[in-house]
Amino acid sequence: GNLLSFAGIFKAMQTFLRTNILPTIMDDEEVERRKSKVTEMFEGMKSSAFPNTEDITVVQLKQMQESSQDPQLVLVDVRTPDELRVSMIPGSINKEEFERNEMSSYVGSTVVVYCTIGYRSGKYVEKLSRAGLSAVNLKGSILDWSLEGYSLVDVSSGESRPTTRVHVYGKNWNLVGREYQAVWHRKPLIIQVIIDYIKGWMYGS
Repeated sequence: GNLLSFAGIFKAMQTFLRTNILPTIMDDEEVERRKSKVTEMFEGMKSSAFPNTEDITVVQLKQMQESSQDPQLVLVDVRTPDELRVSMIPGSINKEEFERNEMSSYVGSTVVVYCTIGYRSGKYVEKLSRAGLSAVNLKGSILDWSLEGYSLVDVSSGESRPTTRVHVYGKNWNLVGREYQAVWHRKPLIIQVIIDYIKGWMYGS
Protein backbone atom coordinates (compact mmCIF):
# COMPACT_ATOMS: atom_id res chain seq x y z
CA GLY A 1 0.00 0.00 0.00
CA ASN A 2 2.78 2.42 0.89
CA LEU A 3 4.55 1.55 -2.34
CA LEU A 4 1.43 2.32 -4.38
CA SER A 5 0.93 5.58 -2.52
CA PHE A 6 4.53 6.58 -3.19
CA ALA A 7 4.16 5.68 -6.87
CA GLY A 8 1.06 7.87 -7.09
CA ILE A 9 2.77 10.81 -5.43
CA PHE A 10 5.83 10.40 -7.66
CA LYS A 11 3.64 10.38 -10.79
CA ALA A 12 1.83 13.50 -9.62
CA MET A 13 5.16 15.26 -9.01
CA GLN A 14 6.35 14.29 -12.48
CA THR A 15 3.19 15.74 -14.04
CA PHE A 16 3.55 18.94 -12.03
CA LEU A 17 7.16 19.38 -13.08
CA ARG A 18 6.32 18.77 -16.74
CA THR A 19 3.32 21.06 -16.85
CA ASN A 20 3.21 24.83 -17.18
CA ILE A 21 0.01 26.74 -16.41
CA LEU A 22 -0.18 30.45 -17.04
CA PRO A 23 -3.31 32.53 -16.35
CA THR A 24 -4.00 35.07 -19.04
CA ILE A 25 -5.36 38.53 -18.25
CA MET A 26 -5.35 41.06 -21.08
CA ASP A 27 -7.06 44.09 -22.56
CA ASP A 28 -8.92 44.30 -25.88
CA GLU A 29 -5.81 45.47 -27.72
CA GLU A 30 -3.87 42.38 -26.66
CA VAL A 31 -6.76 40.12 -27.68
CA GLU A 32 -6.73 41.64 -31.16
CA ARG A 33 -2.93 41.34 -31.35
CA ARG A 34 -3.18 37.66 -30.53
CA LYS A 35 -5.93 37.10 -33.08
CA SER A 36 -3.75 38.73 -35.74
CA LYS A 37 -0.78 36.60 -34.72
CA VAL A 38 -2.80 33.38 -34.88
CA THR A 39 -4.14 34.36 -38.33
CA GLU A 40 -0.64 35.18 -39.56
CA MET A 41 0.74 31.84 -38.32
CA PHE A 42 -2.16 29.87 -39.76
CA GLU A 43 -2.00 31.53 -43.18
CA GLY A 44 1.74 30.88 -43.35
CA MET A 45 1.21 27.19 -42.63
CA LYS A 46 -1.69 26.89 -45.04
CA SER A 47 0.13 28.48 -47.97
CA SER A 48 3.05 26.08 -47.69
CA ALA A 49 1.50 22.86 -46.40
CA PHE A 50 -2.19 22.60 -47.42
CA PRO A 51 -3.05 25.47 -49.78
CA ASN A 52 -6.11 23.84 -51.33
CA THR A 53 -8.07 22.95 -48.20
CA GLU A 54 -11.36 24.63 -47.38
CA ASP A 55 -11.53 26.55 -44.07
CA ILE A 56 -14.18 27.94 -41.78
CA THR A 57 -13.76 30.38 -38.91
CA VAL A 58 -14.63 29.67 -35.30
CA VAL A 59 -17.44 32.23 -35.55
CA GLN A 60 -18.93 30.29 -38.47
CA LEU A 61 -18.63 27.02 -36.55
CA LYS A 62 -20.32 28.53 -33.50
CA GLN A 63 -23.19 29.75 -35.69
CA MET A 64 -23.54 26.30 -37.24
CA GLN A 65 -23.70 24.70 -33.80
CA GLU A 66 -26.25 27.16 -32.45
CA SER A 67 -28.54 27.28 -35.47
CA SER A 68 -28.36 23.56 -36.22
CA GLN A 69 -28.19 24.54 -39.87
CA ASP A 70 -26.09 21.45 -40.53
CA PRO A 71 -27.54 18.46 -38.67
CA GLN A 72 -24.79 16.27 -40.13
CA LEU A 73 -21.98 18.32 -38.57
CA VAL A 74 -19.12 16.19 -37.21
CA LEU A 75 -16.45 18.03 -35.19
CA VAL A 76 -13.13 16.18 -34.86
CA ASP A 77 -10.19 16.99 -32.56
CA VAL A 78 -6.95 15.52 -33.97
CA ARG A 79 -4.65 16.47 -31.08
CA THR A 80 -2.73 14.09 -28.82
CA PRO A 81 -4.19 12.41 -25.71
CA ASP A 82 -2.21 14.80 -23.45
CA GLU A 83 -3.84 17.77 -25.16
CA LEU A 84 -7.30 16.20 -25.17
CA ARG A 85 -7.14 15.63 -21.43
CA VAL A 86 -6.83 19.38 -20.83
CA SER A 87 -9.87 20.56 -22.80
CA MET A 88 -11.91 20.15 -25.98
CA ILE A 89 -14.44 22.18 -27.92
CA PRO A 90 -17.97 21.13 -26.83
CA GLY A 91 -19.55 18.58 -29.13
CA SER A 92 -16.27 17.32 -30.58
CA ILE A 93 -14.92 13.77 -30.75
CA ASN A 94 -11.30 12.69 -30.94
CA LYS A 95 -9.61 11.22 -34.00
CA GLU A 96 -9.68 7.68 -32.60
CA GLU A 97 -13.45 7.83 -32.07
CA PHE A 98 -13.92 9.27 -35.54
CA GLU A 99 -11.88 6.54 -37.23
CA ARG A 100 -13.73 3.70 -35.50
CA ASN A 101 -16.39 4.11 -38.15
CA GLU A 102 -16.01 3.44 -41.84
CA MET A 103 -15.24 6.59 -43.80
CA SER A 104 -18.27 5.85 -45.96
CA SER A 105 -20.51 6.42 -42.91
CA TYR A 106 -19.59 10.13 -43.04
CA VAL A 107 -20.68 10.66 -46.63
CA GLY A 108 -23.22 13.49 -46.58
CA SER A 109 -21.79 14.96 -43.37
CA THR A 110 -19.71 18.09 -42.96
CA VAL A 111 -16.56 17.13 -41.07
CA VAL A 112 -14.90 20.07 -39.29
CA VAL A 113 -11.40 19.31 -38.03
CA TYR A 114 -9.32 21.24 -35.49
CA CYS A 115 -6.08 21.09 -33.50
CA THR A 116 -4.11 23.86 -31.76
CA ILE A 117 -3.93 26.37 -34.59
CA GLY A 118 -4.82 24.44 -37.74
CA TYR A 119 -1.70 22.71 -39.08
CA ARG A 120 -2.39 19.13 -38.05
CA SER A 121 -6.07 19.53 -38.82
CA GLY A 122 -5.23 20.97 -42.24
CA LYS A 123 -3.17 17.91 -43.12
CA TYR A 124 -5.95 15.65 -41.89
CA VAL A 125 -8.54 17.54 -43.96
CA GLU A 126 -6.39 16.85 -47.02
CA LYS A 127 -6.53 13.13 -46.21
CA LEU A 128 -10.30 13.16 -45.68
CA SER A 129 -10.88 15.14 -48.86
CA ARG A 130 -8.89 12.58 -50.85
CA ALA A 131 -11.18 9.93 -49.35
CA GLY A 132 -14.17 11.78 -50.82
CA LEU A 133 -15.50 13.39 -47.66
CA SER A 134 -16.73 16.96 -47.23
CA ALA A 135 -14.08 18.12 -44.77
CA VAL A 136 -13.08 21.64 -43.70
CA ASN A 137 -10.32 22.96 -41.47
CA LEU A 138 -11.12 25.15 -38.45
CA LYS A 139 -8.99 28.23 -39.04
CA GLY A 140 -7.03 29.15 -35.89
CA SER A 141 -8.53 26.06 -34.21
CA ILE A 142 -8.71 25.97 -30.40
CA LEU A 143 -6.59 29.13 -30.03
CA ASP A 144 -9.05 31.22 -32.04
CA TRP A 145 -11.93 29.51 -30.24
CA SER A 146 -10.54 30.72 -26.89
CA LEU A 147 -9.81 34.18 -28.27
CA GLU A 148 -13.51 34.54 -29.11
CA GLY A 149 -14.30 33.62 -25.50
CA TYR A 150 -16.21 30.47 -26.43
CA SER A 151 -16.57 27.72 -23.83
CA LEU A 152 -14.39 24.63 -23.48
CA VAL A 153 -14.97 21.37 -21.66
CA ASP A 154 -12.81 18.97 -19.69
CA VAL A 155 -13.86 15.38 -20.43
CA SER A 156 -10.88 13.64 -18.81
CA SER A 157 -13.01 12.27 -15.96
CA GLY A 158 -15.61 10.83 -18.31
CA GLU A 159 -17.97 13.71 -17.64
CA SER A 160 -18.16 17.02 -19.51
CA ARG A 161 -17.22 19.90 -17.21
CA PRO A 162 -16.54 23.58 -18.08
CA THR A 163 -12.89 24.62 -17.98
CA THR A 164 -10.72 27.60 -18.89
CA ARG A 165 -7.57 25.56 -19.49
CA VAL A 166 -6.18 25.33 -23.02
CA HIS A 167 -3.30 23.13 -24.13
CA VAL A 168 -1.16 25.35 -26.38
CA TYR A 169 1.45 22.76 -27.44
CA GLY A 170 4.40 24.91 -26.34
CA LYS A 171 5.43 28.23 -24.82
CA ASN A 172 5.70 29.97 -28.19
CA TRP A 173 2.06 29.11 -28.86
CA ASN A 174 0.72 30.84 -25.76
CA LEU A 175 -1.89 32.87 -27.63
CA VAL A 176 -5.03 31.95 -25.68
CA GLY A 177 -7.96 34.23 -25.03
CA ARG A 178 -8.81 36.48 -22.14
CA GLU A 179 -9.06 34.76 -18.75
CA TYR A 180 -7.99 31.41 -20.19
CA GLN A 181 -5.06 29.43 -18.82
CA ALA A 182 -2.35 28.26 -21.19
CA VAL A 183 -1.11 24.75 -20.45
CA TRP A 184 1.71 22.78 -22.03
CA HIS A 185 3.87 19.81 -21.13
CA ARG A 186 7.61 20.04 -21.22
CA LYS A 187 9.27 17.46 -23.43
CA PRO A 188 12.07 15.33 -21.97
CA LEU A 189 15.44 16.71 -23.11
CA ILE A 190 16.23 13.77 -25.40
CA ILE A 191 12.90 14.24 -27.23
CA GLN A 192 13.62 17.95 -27.72
CA VAL A 193 17.10 17.12 -29.05
CA ILE A 194 15.61 14.68 -31.58
CA ILE A 195 12.97 17.22 -32.65
CA ASP A 196 15.61 19.93 -33.10
CA TYR A 197 17.76 17.53 -35.13
CA ILE A 198 14.86 16.64 -37.44
CA LYS A 199 13.98 20.32 -37.90
CA GLY A 200 17.59 21.09 -38.76
CA TRP A 201 17.70 18.25 -41.28
CA MET A 202 14.39 19.28 -42.87
CA TYR A 203 15.07 23.00 -43.10
CA GLY A 204 18.83 22.96 -43.41
CA SER A 205 19.38 25.11 -40.29
